[in-house]
Amino acid sequence: MEDRPGRAHRQGGPLARLAHLGPLEHAQARPGDLRPGHPAHRRALRGQRVRPGLPGVTGTPAPRELAVLRHGQAHPAAPGGDDAARELTDHGRAEARRAGRQLAARWGAVDHVLHSSAVRTTQTWQEMAGELPAVAAEAVWPTPQVYEAGLVELLAALGDLPDEARQVVLVGHAPGVPTLVGHLTGVWPEGWATGEVGVLALPDDLAWADLHEGCAARLG
Repeated sequence: MEDRPGRAHRQGGPLARLAHLGPLEHAQARPGDLRPGHPAHRRALRGQRVRPGLPGVTGTPAPRELAVLRHGQAHPAAPGGDDAARELTDHGRAEARRAGRQLAARWGAVDHVLHSSAVRTTQTWQEMAGELPAVAAEAVWPTPQVYEAGLVELLAALGDLPDEARQVVLVGHAPGVPTLVGHLTGVWPEGWATGEVGVLALPDDLAWADLHEGCAARLG
């Protein structure tokens, strides 16, 4: 079976949001706390990603965008086999690498990744990652609820993201991926090919937990 229908049974409740280190906290920090690599230093820099093409310019937040991707082409399941264990074909791996190059050209880097726990989506991200700057391990979330997900599950998974996440990749399945894109943009795709990427622009001040119908515009 290629992809299974979503089971929309869980509602995502209010989710805690991670705070930036504000100016007052920054001023009160001990000198040693602001050395590179210290947790306080990292908190101070969150949400201040440099836009691609503006090297050396700080304090310019990257646009808040979501790249939604269906996994690359996968081998069919063996009779009686586990659908979640299906692996990518060589063509599917090439599709994933192409998607990674697309995002590298557009963003330069990715700060958070959510992917289904299925083998084919995990492999898709691994192939993409080879075309992108390294993403911190703690920012890559293998997410079981994205497998077999419907709209409610996908919104709940995205709602767990910290508010400072600016350039996010979601690797999932059909029909969940086109359903999510249709809901967020109001324009319903007729289909969604394996390896296809859709980049959605979101309001800068909209929390991930507050995504709603019609809040996004598809950029590509």
